[in-house]
Amino acid sequence: MRLLTQNRIHQVFVTASSDEVWVTDITQICTHLDCLYLTVVIDLNSRAVVSWSMAKQRKKPIASDDSLRSS
Repeated sequence: MRLLTQNRIHQVFVTASSDEVWVTDITQICTHLDCLYLTVVIDLNSRAVVSWSMAKQRKKPIASDDSLRSS
């Protein structure tokens, strides 16, 4: 499976099988102490979380980051 670096699915969010397309999103979570970035990678077919990562700084590339954890 290759990592997507740009929008190559063109708003087509239906896939025939799992592990065909993974999508990711970054959410900033702020508290009164600090802010963290949560990155989640989701399988587009099953909607299952494939991996996730939390960090104090937003990093690139996130999808190939060693800190991603399997779910």
